[in-house]
Amino acid sequence: MICFPSTGSLTVGGTDLLSDGGTGWSQSSVWTNNTSQSFTNDASGNGIVQSNLPVLLKAGNVIQVVKDGTNSVWFDASGGSYTGRYFVKDTLVASGSDLVYTDTAGAKLTFYGFSSAATDGKFKSYVAPSGQAVTANYPSGKSQPDYVTSFTSGSVIERFYYDYFPTGNANAGRLQTVTVKRSTDSGTTFNAVRAANYTYYGASDANGNLGDLKTVEISEGGVTTDRRYYRYYVPVTVTGGFKTPPTNGYEGGLKYAFEGDSYDRLVAAYPSFDSATDA
Repeated sequence: MICFPSTGSLTVGGTDLLSDGGTGWSQSSVWTNNTSQSFTNDASGNGIVQSNLPVLLKAGNVIQVVKDGTNSVWFDASGGSYTGRYFVKDTLVASGSDLVYTDTAGAKLTFYGFSSAATDGKFKSYVAPSGQAVTANYPSGKSQPDYVTSFTSGSVIERFYYDYFPTGNANAGRLQTVTVKRSTDSGTTFNAVRAANYTYYGASDANGNLGDLKTVEISEGGVTTDRRYYRYYVPVTVTGGFKTPPTNGYEGGLKYAFEGDSYDRLVAAYPSFDSATDA
């Protein structure tokens, strides 16, 4: 857990998958109580931000570049130009129908512009200062990518493939699996390298609200290498459907997080931990 005293923001979680290509591309699941950041990617779960899928938010003439769970940059739009707030030296410029954000290190993030499409403000591509590029592919009419090409060198191509829960599932549209695959024949065939699997709470679960991230499981070569488990504050539903706030927390607030060694200790002490009470 990381706490930022200046804002009161908390972040819990970390990197699930990391590119081997040197671009720094990753798959992360980080919960934050910073509501100006955490609603940006509902596919990952309530309160979860994927720093690897930054996004643009627009409110009137103000553009917010949400980089991760704690970092944003704001620009004021006027006459086709964008002026950074708070003396930032980063830039935001229009390029055709896209918007290109460049930081002071020279890294470039390209986003889809705002044209009343499913991909409005969504991440399109990233170019590192070294020149290495990352690109996202979106199925027609969809707001979430089906894969991101994270590295290309000669005949070697690395991609992150995203699969979502289908229609009919209580968490339809939320991220189910991310798989890193690699091709050594210029994209003719791809082989799975490692994967991250996600589960979420349902509407009537005792330890989380609908859409709260419940578990993360990392595997490589069919062998599980890491697990995480989360619990949240759930409101008390009273007669008539009215809710009272949970004790010592707020609806959707993170209550417990178990990962790494703490997860192993939890399983050793309570093999059926999901049904165990907080006490």
